[in-house]
Amino acid sequence: MDTFKGRSFLMPAFLLLFILFYVIVTVTSDAFKQGDTMFWVTIGCYVLLAGLFVLRRPYLAVGRDFVRSRRFTGDRNIYVSNIKGINAQKGYIVIEQHKGGNWVFSRVMNRYPTEQMASRLKVFAEQNAIPFTEK
Repeated sequence: MDTFKGRSFLMPAFLLLFILFYVIVTVTSDAFKQGDTMFWVTIGCYVLLAGLFVLRRPYLAVGRDFVRSRRFTGDRNIYVSNIKGINAQKGYIVIEQHKGGNWVFSRVMNRYPTEQMASRLKVFAEQNAIPFTEK
């Protein structure tokens, strides 16, 4: 099984900007009390969540008859019988399914090595008679 790992920066950056906005709006408010510990617990939890998204790297694993990836709800598999086709573009890989939504792997969003993934998925598609298009 070949595994290609990415790096998630977008969601942690969004969470940190949200925290910054939350702190600025709350601290400048007249109703804010300096001794409110729940405020700082909330800030700490959002920072921990952003750290979790940084440490929990997204990946694509290509096996003999399936592909696996980490989604928001956990690790998911797509078996050959459910793959409609694979599209490779510069910076993007799209795995189309018969049932469910398409899986999109982006170099911009999650820093995936899309060139290496495209070459491995091309071999995977040839072995399993799946349509593979490259643009």
